[in-house]
Amino acid sequence: MALIQEVFTKVDQLVNTFVAGGYSALAGELSPAVWAGFTLYVIVLGLAYLRQSYPFTFSDLAIRLMRAAIVVTLALNWGTFSAWAYNGLFAALQGLGNTLIAGISGAAPTNGGAIEAGFERILTGVATLMSSATGFKVPDISKIISALCLLVGGLLLYGAAIFVMLFSKVGFAITVVFAPAFIPFAMFDATKDIFGAWTRTVAGFVIIPALATCVLGFQLGVMDAQLTAAGTGDMNLKDAGMTLVLCIAFYLIMMQVPQIGGGMVGTVGVSGAATMAALFVNPAIRAGKMAASAVGGKAGLVAGKAAGAAWNKAKSGTSNAYSKARSALINRKAA
Repeated sequence: MALIQEVFTKVDQLVNTFVAGGYSALAGELSPAVWAGFTLYVIVLGLAYLRQSYPFTFSDLAIRLMRAAIVVTLALNWGTFSAWAYNGLFAALQGLGNTLIAGISGAAPTNGGAIEAGFERILTGVATLMSSATGFKVPDISKIISALCLLVGGLLLYGAAIFVMLFSKVGFAITVVFAPAFIPFAMFDATKDIFGAWTRTVAGFVIIPALATCVLGFQLGVMDAQLTAAGTGDMNLKDAGMTLVLCIAFYLIMMQVPQIGGGMVGTVGVSGAATMAALFVNPAIRAGKMAASAVGGKAGLVAGKAAGAAWNKAKSGTSNAYSKARSALINRKAA
């Protein structure tokens, strides 16, 4: 099964095409404004140096002018930007997490390899359990329940992981394509914080897939025994319950990955991935709660009837005991 890897590969291709085309088009539109800003920067800097308005030397002036020239080149030239910045950022986005996971669970360093490996083991375990459960005249209910626990836990965890990683890739593309509009802000001291915020956002989108892949690597390592048992059809209800709990725990960790990535680079702008992932998995959680509520409601009705019968019986017994005690007291006084 290579569907997940094919999806991620296709997304990466679309990201490259979108960024290259969008960057060049936006740079062409903004070129007059960028050159006007560069000209103004050179004039203001030259006048400040000649008038000695600011205490900087000729070396400082040369460094500032060189920095401004580099900024303009990066902002308006896709070839230079891709060679100096984009290729490295995209390589990190694509392979950093898979390189790290190789040291955790030994997964192949391929695009989407962690999700592919983990979800394939989940589906294999579900198929094996269902096959062994229905291989007799009387279905094995415990194995069917185990398969459902494994399937629900896997869908929650890996659904959130896929959503977070795809959100990060698309967010990376949308953020980088606006580079011609944000890079020129690095020229002026008054606007360099805007450039810094844009840079941190790009870095956050690069880090998030790596963190998500590492979480999946830990999940594969921690749940190896349970997944192996499911793959051989030997999973019992205890292991199934533990598997579901672990999947939920790692799902909760996965939901914190965007905030962790944003915190590492000093921005919260990428935290929307968790919200988007919640839109995907919350219906499944609500369905589980409804099922639990339905089962709990029936159990509560039965328990209520039993408690009511016990209460009436206890009340009747107490009333009879009270009547006997009262009669004995009256007889004792009469005697």
